[in-house]
Amino acid sequence: MRQSRVLPTALGALAMIAAASLGAGAIADSKSSQSGLSCEIASTDANGMFALRGIVHATASLAGTFNLDVSGSGGGGSTSVSQAGTFTVNAGEPTPIGNVTVSNNGQTYTVTLVVEAGGTRVTCTETLGMRI
Repeated sequence: MRQSRVLPTALGALAMIAAASLGAGAIADSKSSQSGLSCEIASTDANGMFALRGIVHATASLAGTFNLDVSGSGGGGSTSVSQAGTFTVNAGEPTPIGNVTVSNNGQTYTVTLVVEAGGTRVTCTETLGMRI
């Protein structure tokens, strides 16, 4: 069975959630969201494997760098994968960055994507529980 899921973490939405739960703790996120830079982590589960991909969004064309880190434990083992690189994103065009495939063997994975462009740094983090 093939199942796709996109886990958006646009800074604007994070700022609202953080503001609701933490009060003034969301100031940095609000400032970053004004830059128009955001990211998301997309996941696809198929044939016992789990594909993870970073996606960057921007309201203006930008060039930047990214770091995609995946770590996990459980199911009798552990995983640690890191990717880094550069990207160019056109305004309004979601751009895939980084791609990691891991076993879907019951591990819980933490996925962190850090994107830097135009003087702004955005961090997206998701914790995903895998089940066979």
